[in-house]
Amino acid sequence: MRTEVFDRYQVNFGVVLASETKNTPINRYKEIVTNLSIKLYSEYGINSPSYENIDELKPVEIDADIKHILESLLQEPIDKLDITPFQCATLKTVGFTALQDILSAKEEELQKAYGIGPKRARKIYNIAFNATIEYISG
Repeated sequence: MRTEVFDRYQVNFGVVLASETKNTPINRYKEIVTNLSIKLYSEYGINSPSYENIDELKPVEIDADIKHILESLLQEPIDKLDITPFQCATLKTVGFTALQDILSAKEEELQKAYGIGPKRARKIYNIAFNATIEYISG
């Protein structure tokens, strides 16, 4: 998933630039790049207000084919995530080998891996979550 995600963003960025009619693609490119900011990224940790009503969620019935696809996606190895080889190796030493392992774990469990603190645990979880959502959304 590591290069696949990056390639996908490149293609999407190319489509945005190619469809530009008001400005030249180079001007739109400059506008996008100059407005990029690390402050725009959202991180959802265990205390995020986004999870306040999580207990009220109701389970959804899943079609058998979709369920099979989702189960196979969750079994993908963590090697495909956009994390460093060191992070991948340390996560494997404490038992995180598949995407499902990370997504079903709490941040505290991810922190059992060497060099993974609260912030990095949240980031790794978000990377796994976003990779899954991106695959599902096509």
